Amino acid sequence: MTGARRLAILVVTLALVRGTLGAVLNAPGIGPDERGHLQYLQTFTANGWSGVQGVEARQPPTGYLLTLGAWWLAGGATDPQSQVFAPVVLTGPALAARLVSVAWSGVTAWATWHLARTIWPTRPWTAHLAMILAAMAPGYLHVMASVTNEPAATALATVAILTAARTIEAPLEVRRVRLVTWAVAAAIALTTKATNAPVVLATGVAIGWSLRAGWRAWLGSRPVQLAICGAIAVAILSYGALLSRHPSSSYAATAARIWPEAVVAGSIAFVRDGASTETLRTFWHAWDYDVAWPRDLDAAITVSLAIGVSLAAFGAILGVLPATATTASAIRTRHTALWFPVVAQVTFAIVRYGIGSIAGAAMGGAAQAKTFFPAIAPASLLGAAGLITVAAVAWHTVARSELPPASDATGEADGASTLSPSTGHEDPSLVRLVTLGAAACLVTTDVVGLAASVWRHARWLVPGTA
Repeated sequence: MTGARRLAILVVTLALVRGTLGAVLNAPGIGPDERGHLQYLQTFTANGWSGVQGVEARQPPTGYLLTLGAWWLAGGATDPQSQVFAPVVLTGPALAARLVSVAWSGVTAWATWHLARTIWPTRPWTAHLAMILAAMAPGYLHVMASVTNEPAATALATVAILTAARTIEAPLEVRRVRLVTWAVAAAIALTTKATNAPVVLATGVAIGWSLRAGWRAWLGSRPVQLAICGAIAVAILSYGALLSRHPSSSYAATAARIWPEAVVAGSIAFVRDGASTETLRTFWHAWDYDVAWPRDLDAAITVSLAIGVSLAAFGAILGVLPATATTASAIRTRHTALWFPVVAQVTFAIVRYGIGSIAGAAMGGAAQAKTFFPAIAPASLLGAAGLITVAAVAWHTVARSELPPASDATGEADGASTLSPSTGHEDPSLVRLVTLGAAACLVTTDVVGLAASVWRHARWLVPGTA
């Protein structure tokens, strides 16, 4: 086993330990929509799928299969305390369901590692940084330690993205087999949660784009033509079916009527109404709204994290530009398996918020942060690449300014080799520094946030005082 793989296993282990700690210490029912998901388990075990009740009743059972198994084995169907809608005690079945969520988060972290190694096989430390960004964000850890179907949906969406990337990178002779693997993973992810649809469909578009050189031959094939016509017919019929339903029956039915307005309204409202700020706060440090952070501290943390996210996004965009390849350690990010899912999910989040804004629905920061979870792996890869690229460009800009004057007519100075074109390998010292710095920031904010939440809800931990 290589050192890189051992370190990856260590990161997954740390994420699982931290998730387990959260599952034990988080007060019952404080996770986003956790009470609704508990009601799903309660009514499913009592009445079956047709008798599921509550705000999460429309969710497909696929994302709950392992959770339902753990809940049932722990006695959730017969334990009276487990049938309480607003629990004040963390029962054994609820803890078992939380631990299943934690296990799913480990799958997401491990799939993120393999996704990074598929796209950048010579950059192990970049893969480690992507894992840390994906698995150790405090808000993400909080949701992953709750009773919810989000962890399963996120893990399966990440696996679908991984299989898409491997299909794109595979030689032609094995691409057909990889394509079947992706199709199976995509189908499972789609049947787990509807919010996975943008990411899953984007992976299909990414695969299709990678095969564009052979489009003409494919389009001339009668089966392909029939398949395209069938897909168009299904899309038209599906859209017609949504138009025939009452707008209030679902977000999809509402979106079918007002999506053009929602794109504009969502883009404006996402910034104007503070949704972008709330998403940032929820994802990184302020997921527990029962905790009243000091205003100045809250603003300082939010601004600091916003700067980091902005630098990561800027670096990821730089990685698309050809000129970036001339800087050592800078990372090329021109990979459709990264950009297509991220752009699709961001667009979906904005449109979803636009629909809520038009309909007057309250959509808090937790709801917005969860919308991005299906794309957390490619977003973390782009973020890791962006941070490293910005650091590399800044480092080599400083190095260039400190070079001595040119020593001959060619204009080359001593030491100019430090600016040689990127070889596709990483500078271990620079990437290690960025990785450790990012990990320190995440762990610090997580420890402070978890401690504040435990202190705020400490009474439930003391028997008889909850």
